[in-house]
Amino acid sequence: MIATLLVLGLPLFAAPLAYLLRRQEVLAAGIVIVTLAVHTFLLWNYPPATFDVLGRTLALGRTGRVFLISANVWVIGATLYTLRISQGWSIYPFWLVVQALFTGVFLFQDFVLRMLVFKSAWLLAILLIQSGTMERTRAATRMLIVIMLATPVLLAGGLLVGRISTDAADLSLAPAAGTLLALGTALILAIFPFHAWVPQATEDGPPLVTAWVVGLFGTVFLMTLVELLAQNPWVLTFGGMSTLLRGAGFILAISGGLFAFSETHLGRLWAYSILADQGYILLALSLGGASGLRIVLFLLGARLLALLLSGMAIATIRYRLTSLEFDALPGTAQRLPLTYLALLGGGLSFFGLPLSAGFAGHWMTLRAIFPDASIWFWGTLAATLLGVLGYVRALHVAVRLDHDGAAITDPEPLPVAILMLGVVALSSLIALAPQTLLPLIQFVLEALRSA
Repeated sequence: MIATLLVLGLPLFAAPLAYLLRRQEVLAAGIVIVTLAVHTFLLWNYPPATFDVLGRTLALGRTGRVFLISANVWVIGATLYTLRISQGWSIYPFWLVVQALFTGVFLFQDFVLRMLVFKSAWLLAILLIQSGTMERTRAATRMLIVIMLATPVLLAGGLLVGRISTDAADLSLAPAAGTLLALGTALILAIFPFHAWVPQATEDGPPLVTAWVVGLFGTVFLMTLVELLAQNPWVLTFGGMSTLLRGAGFILAISGGLFAFSETHLGRLWAYSILADQGYILLALSLGGASGLRIVLFLLGARLLALLLSGMAIATIRYRLTSLEFDALPGTAQRLPLTYLALLGGGLSFFGLPLSAGFAGHWMTLRAIFPDASIWFWGTLAATLLGVLGYVRALHVAVRLDHDGAAITDPEPLPVAILMLGVVALSSLIALAPQTLLPLIQFVLEALRSA
């Protein structure tokens, strides 16, 4: 019982101490690292037992455990980075509280309750995006609008799914349920025209916080949606959600590549490449079945790694230059070579370039959606290549010397360089041997089948 309580509440118990010591960044970061390391050990070795509270069964399944362990490792890596390049004092207690809320999301078995806990975590994330930039409120305001619009839509869709599940013969409400869930997904995953908060967050918020919000929150939502669809596969077919997800995926993959190509701000370029990757995830999700879920899980794993890698790179460049406009980049590649290696390794993974961690997932998605290489296949591929050219343009500017003929920044701190090299090595392993992720993916798929 003690192990169960620690698994459920350890991050929450440690958050007040991290808050009190937040101005002592080394101590606060140490609390986060130790807490999440212990939390990961407990999740791996002592998963909490199923128990009832107020008539509701709470159980942390294998899917939730895999995500929470992955999220803990991600946050530990990001926290190590902040020891040398700060992302704000507030992140340490907030990261712990949100990790506790993520645990709550996966404890509940009801989709409606999960979305309510998810909304609470999202509201805390808005405060982090806003921290340090009180005069710039556009990203926080847009995030608030998104969650306020998405929550009632998702709750209504979840209630309809629950009602239909109790009476399998009555599928008259299936199209309404599928449409509501698809609309809520469009809002949460920033599908055009609801995408504006993501590029704005790269300007207003700390880059690693933006990567954390987009990566972990998006993954929590998608894993929750995947579990719902695994338990109610009729939503994709009778509910028409498969068609809606596929259309949204096309829009996001194509628009993300086009917008990335036209950008002259490194942060917004990064944001649009993230959105393009989300388009591929939606395309894979629309496939349904075990094969579709396998691709989704692979894309999510590569995505989390790419977000950590590129987020550290963007944060380093922003810390050195204070501006991410292309005009400020000349000469920086010579003094920040590892940073630009990390940026390309993560950024190009979002577009599925060969020899990147995201290549296998993107290619499997394209071949599954377009087995005959139709015009849509070539159109999506062309938009992806345009997005890649956006990074080529940025690199071309960065390798140019400034008007004085010398680079204008200091090199990366040694600990940051070592950390980025470690993540680059892991990303290269996934790129060269994607089968490395298969045991973990199979573990989650078996959990979904038994749900």
